[in-house]
Amino acid sequence: TWGKCESQNVCYDVAAADKNTPQELQPVLQYHTPYNVTKKTNHGSVLQVISALTRLNAVSFQDFNFGTSKARSQVDADGVGVVSKRYVHHVVTQAECAMARFFIVGLLQNAMQTNLQVTLMGLQWQMTGKRDNQMLLSVILCWIGAMPDIPDIVFIGRFLYEGNNQIKNSLFGREARDNETAEEKELRKLINALWWRSVRFIFYMVAYGYIQFWSLLKFIALFECPEHMWNWVWNFAWDFGEGCA
Repeated sequence: TWGKCESQNVCYDVAAADKNTPQELQPVLQYHTPYNVTKKTNHGSVLQVISALTRLNAVSFQDFNFGTSKARSQVDADGVGVVSKRYVHHVVTQAECAMARFFIVGLLQNAMQTNLQVTLMGLQWQMTGKRDNQMLLSVILCWIGAMPDIPDIVFIGRFLYEGNNQIKNSLFGREARDNETAEEKELRKLINALWWRSVRFIFYMVAYGYIQFWSLLKFIALFECPEHMWNWVWNFAWDFGEGCA
């Protein structure tokens, strides 16, 4: 029964219309996660992130386009110069879902894994004196697998830009006022949350680009350095060999 769902973190039962017990018809669909410690997230966003981790892409297929279309439809419904709590909440939720996927899949799985694969290939080549073609193929496949990260970066950046620009050009604006109502303060919290998530995305993007570029330099060093290993040096453009370990 729905009454049992009250003590659970997530309830998967199907809602049924029952006029006698309407208070028992509300499933638990919002909860905290390690990625959302201060604010609850909805169950659908969690399922999309899990589907991305398990490569069940049919679950999140066209999700980016749907999120953009839904946000723009809300802008049209709100009217010119108006930014609603519903719109900002949707942008924040959609951005959180996309950023979580990019952080776990793009940054941790793709970028970090490629960097480690190149390092292990260099160590193996140095110790055995022979190139492992299987590891070379693995590195190339890692880069091929990371190619879908580029459209994700473009979408997240464009989506956050449109959201922040819509708020900037609205009558509500970014600057807080002293006489704001409780509802306006709640909207202000969502706007601040969106701004901080934009800052976090910039950090993720810079870290991703840095790790992938470092992996590329170490891959070049596999063939250029006598010991097939390379340490980061800032003047690599003028003297690449100085970084050879």
